Amino acid sequence: MKRRDFVLNSGLAAASILGNRLVDIQDRSKMGIALVGLGNYSTQQLGPALRHTKLCELRGVVTGDPSKGKSWSTEYGFPDNHVYRYDNFEDIQDNEAIDIIYIVLPNFLHHEYTIRALKAGKHVICEKPMAITTQDAKEMVEVARKENRRLQVGYRLYFEPHHLAVQKLIRENGLENLRLMEASLGFDMARPGLWRIDKEKGGGGAIIDLGLYAIQAARRSKAALPVKVRAHGQTIRKDLFKGIYESMYW
Repeated sequence: MKRRDFVLNSGLAAASILGNRLVDIQDRSKMGIALVGLGNYSTQQLGPALRHTKLCELRGVVTGDPSKGKSWSTEYGFPDNHVYRYDNFEDIQDNEAIDIIYIVLPNFLHHEYTIRALKAGKHVICEKPMAITTQDAKEMVEVARKENRRLQVGYRLYFEPHHLAVQKLIRENGLENLRLMEASLGFDMARPGLWRIDKEKGGGGAIIDLGLYAIQAARRSKAALPVKVRAHGQTIRKDLFKGIYESMYW
């Protein structure tokens, strides 16, 4: 389901609730989002972007840092009691101003907090990768169905203009027989203690974290699945990259 359809359909379903919002929520025509995890992506991108959305708005956060939560409530104009901790996360189920919970945590926490959010009666947007294992991902989908809630992966490139333009170019110019596409993406992860290079917390390194963008771009441009795969990895800084490859060629 496209993100805009998710918001529209969910908005219709919640229309009866929106009329009973807390008095401190000004705009009752929008759905409320709470961000779980206030790291760089939430701070630099999601928070600022939610100032410009037409169908939803930021109405709460979940953080382990009370002072950070206070600064967010001040900056974004939601009440202090819309700031939750991880240990009282379930209390969010009583907040009718919040319809959607956006999980922006390290990969290994996606499974736990997605399920907790769904069981709290909220729709969920979960950052990619959806989970570290397929079993965890299947359980997340099963809980969403059981709770009759929406579950969306926050993979924005399905809607990104440049990606859509390439797909259109191929379709409209008879390039369906395209045989070769080269794509690359990377940045330096060489920081001791960073969860992204921890196999248990990050889930697998370069492919699961970055390579999927290049793979999906090629796959969706061709509108086909791979029939054969060849790959190799290499690690130069073995003191930092343990159990995962530093670079992957796929």
